[in-house]
Amino acid sequence: MTCEEDRGDSCSFNRPASTDSPDSEFTHRADPSEFLHFDPNSDLTIEHKSALYRDLVSLIRDNFDFDDALQNKTVSFLKALEPQPFQRSIADRLITQLVPTSDGSPAAFIDSFCVLLSSLHSTIVAATLSFLQATFSFSTEAHRVLLLQTDFVAKLIAKLQPQSLPLSGNEASFTVLNTILLVSMRLMNSSTLRILGNAGPSDLHNRCNLIFQRVLQPSSQYLSFLCRNHYLLTSRFHTFRFAVLVDTLLEISPYHRPTLDFVLASPIVMTWSSCVSFDEHFLHFYDSLAHICSSLEEWKKQDPVVGQSRQRMTRALCSEGFEDTIEHFLVHNTFDEDSQALVGFCCSILRFLGSNVR
Repeated sequence: MTCEEDRGDSCSFNRPASTDSPDSEFTHRADPSEFLHFDPNSDLTIEHKSALYRDLVSLIRDNFDFDDALQNKTVSFLKALEPQPFQRSIADRLITQLVPTSDGSPAAFIDSFCVLLSSLHSTIVAATLSFLQATFSFSTEAHRVLLLQTDFVAKLIAKLQPQSLPLSGNEASFTVLNTILLVSMRLMNSSTLRILGNAGPSDLHNRCNLIFQRVLQPSSQYLSFLCRNHYLLTSRFHTFRFAVLVDTLLEISPYHRPTLDFVLASPIVMTWSSCVSFDEHFLHFYDSLAHICSSLEEWKKQDPVVGQSRQRMTRALCSEGFEDTIEHFLVHNTFDEDSQALVGFCCSILRFLGSNVR
């Protein structure tokens, strides 16, 4: 068997947050008052940041009354904690040292942000989600895997319960969650799997199972929710972000049989075909179509198991009218400058599907 990063806006879910505590304890300080008095403009070491962060978590956990000034202070503090692109070592240290544990596990870190997400103040929830997205997206692959092994995605979705929310008014929040899912799934893209395959079959198998069990299965209801409500993603930005998420699922599925079964049993393929059937949405899927073209070539290079999976995926696309959609586009589009490259992508896909189109 054969089996970077993106960043959305800061956000908040428009829902009251629960105040339940996480399942496991994390290290926190008995007297959290230091956070109330520290100077946000001071230079802080990672040890000092850790102490203040644990103070903040304790304050929220104990239902401390956050006035506007303290909310603003909290947002500024969390924003200052966010790593920037290419600051991988900083992101890694946050995951393992912000809430230190004896074994270096990120479990306490995950439990701590679950407490922050229980805040009744949307500004704090928004800042927490933005901080999580940056930390996860900009960390090294090894630390992302470490977080996923500690049920990062499952606990995040269980805490937010996004499938119970309306898309309208929560677009930025869904963007953060979609970005975390996308970055997780890309740990299983073709180039990564090729490297793991060279390292050994067990490495390849373990990575595929990790993404399937710790990312796809916990997010299955949420992904179905997005598919059922994709027509509410009215802006080009959010339509594009959804397209990339679905496209990535189509790309990785032939490399792992349970993942392929998961995708084909879900409304993902049907939704993708439905989205591109609207002329006004077609250009939103430019990168997605380009990615499918490259994936078709990549699948040809893999072993027969991937080849068989590719055929199953092809049949699924055809059964949802994808071939008719592309032919409709080729016949009726005016082929302005923006859509010229799409012609080549469409023709390549049609030839792959068995058409004799030139």
